[in-house]
Amino acid sequence: MKIYTRTEERGNASMVGAVLVGDNNQIYFKNGFKITIQDKVSAHMYGLKRCISFVKNMNPLHCNDMIHFLHDEIRPDIDKEINDRIACDEYVQRFIQGKGITIEAKNKDFTQFDKDMLMLASLEISPRSFNKDFERN
Repeated sequence: MKIYTRTEERGNASMVGAVLVGDNNQIYFKNGFKITIQDKVSAHMYGLKRCISFVKNMNPLHCNDMIHFLHDEIRPDIDKEINDRIACDEYVQRFIQGKGITIEAKNKDFTQFDKDMLMLASLEISPRSFNKDFERN
């Protein structure tokens, strides 16, 4: 399974777009949401947890393989920060231990499908995706 996240800071909040793709490249979940945290790593972690929550609660048929966590950050050290957060996060650790799978974060070597899914995640956080009370800062 693959989880794609894209973040964007707007004003004093962060917008997070998340897409969950199953083992056979089918989209199970896509959503955009606003959080009051401006830390990019934390924003990506919220997107990851939102997708994990979907898998835990809905039990999709084809979400059983290793999690490939792909994000749009360009900083070279971001993967280490995210992997450190994943290793310390109790919710994520309980999930991957319960499923007997592993998780890998990366931000390079994208296929065309990966690029398309990251674009879909960015569309989830576009201002048009939110209702009329969305504030643009």
